[in-house]
Amino acid sequence: MSIFPLILCFGLFHQNIEVPPVKIGPPAEAIKKLGERFCVEFEVGSTGGNNNFYINSEKDFKDPSNFTIILPKPAKIQYGKLKKVEDLDKHFAGKKVRVTGIVKLFEGKPRIQVDDPEQIVIVNANPAIPGLVSIKKDISYLAKDRKELADLYLPASEGGPPRPGIVIIHGGGWTGGDKGAEREINIGNTLASHGYVCISINYLLQKEGNPPIWPQNLNDCKMAVRWLRANSKEWNVDPKNIGVIGGSAGGHLAALVGLTGDDPKWDPASGQVKLSTSVQAVVDLYGPMAEGGANLTLLLGKTREEAPELYRQISPFSHIDAKDPPFLIIHGTGDKTVPVSDSERFAGALKTAGIANVLLIIPGAPHSFHLQPKEKDLRPIVLGFLEKHLKPNR
Repeated sequence: MSIFPLILCFGLFHQNIEVPPVKIGPPAEAIKKLGERFCVEFEVGSTGGNNNFYINSEKDFKDPSNFTIILPKPAKIQYGKLKKVEDLDKHFAGKKVRVTGIVKLFEGKPRIQVDDPEQIVIVNANPAIPGLVSIKKDISYLAKDRKELADLYLPASEGGPPRPGIVIIHGGGWTGGDKGAEREINIGNTLASHGYVCISINYLLQKEGNPPIWPQNLNDCKMAVRWLRANSKEWNVDPKNIGVIGGSAGGHLAALVGLTGDDPKWDPASGQVKLSTSVQAVVDLYGPMAEGGANLTLLLGKTREEAPELYRQISPFSHIDAKDPPFLIIHGTGDKTVPVSDSERFAGALKTAGIANVLLIIPGAPHSFHLQPKEKDLRPIVLGFLEKHLKPNR
């Protein structure tokens, strides 16, 4: 049979796709499966320029020279021998990949219509069909009298070595937001489908007319880290490798989780006080440095002039020291809510303290985006950062 191009077309993002069992086979068999759900499996040999992923063609095909898998522009996976290789995204290099979708014809050639971006996953020797993320909703992670709950995002395949854990912290100006918002769903599905156990949390929010809650919101976030360690055996979490990610106000809180670590002054009271609340990696999505504004005054109950110590406590700049974990900081130049200068100054302060950090400024990106904004696909960058720091021996 001749080799043909196989085009992967992405539809809308879904939180959870019910995928019936499908056969796993080489792409050349897809032509026999028109109208059916089919899963192709292959090994990535290396990565190359122009957003091409080159597959280990000699292992999978007798005549691979004309076989390509084209992802949404500008990303492309290509089968074929290489004369020149430029590293683009080492996240996939040497990994086995599975792609699941409906086989259709396009201009006389077969393609797979992918229901969900997360149907492209890295797999190991586990034979379970990939592509699903198991979600456990509304679990309790705080004291029994607390109404704030969490959602667990779990990799579909069970067993294997313990997986890194991730705490996902929603935004909303410390006064609103929810664990089940679009950004948090996107992050949870993306990370869980790549082998992370994620807990997306609701935490105490500041409500107008109520007493100031600071630092209970930070305590809740740190308790989520502790919860992952306390329940690591049940959910197959690696307690030595836990990260945190958050957007906007969630980015601010994620930064504070990373910076305060196991400082006893910032240890939330709990029944597992011996378990660490430190994290090994932080992803800060356009988090404010909490230096002013009406929401901050509401959260602290006083102005900066009235309570300078409170404002010092809530600022990430006040907690930077040489023991802090590595940071990935992402911000868009189109942000009209949190100035890009917040992230630029924060990255500079981390660098001065000797803390490893990566600052990514996205031209034109607005405030509040997930890992797939139209300006740039952030998944390879975030996954590569987390893999480097949370999967060091894999």
